Amino acid sequence: MLSFSSLRQHSGVSPVLLRNFCRAISTAPLLKNPKIILHGFPNSGTCFLTRFALHAKGAKFEEQPLNVRMKPDGTPDTTGPSSKPWLEVDGLRIDMPGAIFNFVNERLEGPALLPASAEGRARSRTLASFCLGNMMPFQYWRVVSFLKADMGLSDAQVQKWRRHWLEDGFEQVEDWLKNPEALCLSLPGGNSCAAPEPGRFCIGDSVSMADIFLMPQVYWSQKGDAALRVDLSKYPHLKKVYENTAKEEAFVKSCPENI
Repeated sequence: MLSFSSLRQHSGVSPVLLRNFCRAISTAPLLKNPKIILHGFPNSGTCFLTRFALHAKGAKFEEQPLNVRMKPDGTPDTTGPSSKPWLEVDGLRIDMPGAIFNFVNERLEGPALLPASAEGRARSRTLASFCLGNMMPFQYWRVVSFLKADMGLSDAQVQKWRRHWLEDGFEQVEDWLKNPEALCLSLPGGNSCAAPEPGRFCIGDSVSMADIFLMPQVYWSQKGDAALRVDLSKYPHLKKVYENTAKEEAFVKSCPENI
């Protein structure tokens, strides 16, 4: 990636003009009354967290169900972009949970969905990224379908597999929540790192990216398939955050049963 100094050297543009240009392209203006459509399914994890982010921002949007093509055997075809949830904003198509969240947070009016401090943002992104890569994929229909159809696993075996990875994820999240100071390394000369303060949510007292990605997973562990129910008493810090989140209007309005 080119640095500011190298851009200045090769462009021949004055440093003030170049700096203003770089600032302009990195801080796009907020959208005013955009037309927002969420294309997906009520029970989709991506749709759940997107609704949560949109409601947390106070944004108005509509939902349109995807028409998924069915295979000859009667199961849904989960290949191709047309089978996966996406967000439409003023005619722009945005795919993938992380990209959708960042667009919503950066371009829509409303409360910031990332903490003010660099340390808080790092921890929030860490938790969200962990959820996205280490928890959500194990619940995807196409993954479950592969285990049954291609690997020959029984329903009970698939449920055991899914529950294992869900609880494994909760254990790691619990460790992060109960020990936020672990973000700051113990160095011989000390450092200027300030660990995020614990609060009502994953990071402090405001809903952030971490809550938006994690709490739908906790919801499914309590409200979804009985075979996947998890006893949250084993994860007291996570349980407290979930109970606080469950009282938030933005979260309540995002739950599948309220769509």
